[in-house]
Amino acid sequence: MARGEFEGLSEDQVEHFLEKGYLTVKGCLDPDLASQWTDQAYERLGYDKADSATWKEDIVWMYPENRRPVSDISERAWRAVCEVVGGEDRIDDQVMAVEGHFDKVNAFTWTDAFIVNFTHGLISPGKLFRQNQDDGTKMVRISVTF
Repeated sequence: MARGEFEGLSEDQVEHFLEKGYLTVKGCLDPDLASQWTDQAYERLGYDKADSATWKEDIVWMYPENRRPVSDISERAWRAVCEVVGGEDRIDDQVMAVEGHFDKVNAFTWTDAFIVNFTHGLISPGKLFRQNQDDGTKMVRISVTF
């Protein structure tokens, strides 16, 4: 897809992706689902969301309990992913499998396998999401806000 042919992305978003290597898509996640999965995460951890004294770990890598297709959770985010990579047919279903890691990352599915940061503050998406594969190709990272 040539520049200027994007349907769901603005020129600013395209430029940002090309310059910074990541894309932020705002307002595309249902706040009710985000709240539900967040509440479940606190419950699974045995932490009280309102009481930081119960937060025993600084950072927690959670196993997934919920999985849903990205296109079902957010059609807008899915369109953005497809546009930025040039179409759904260019998306690998098995993006990442790290030896010893508890789960494999599938680009078609979002899960509640959260990495929860309780004390380290905000991390810039540019530092967190820009990553090169061993073969030199870029991984597409998209942060989703609601």
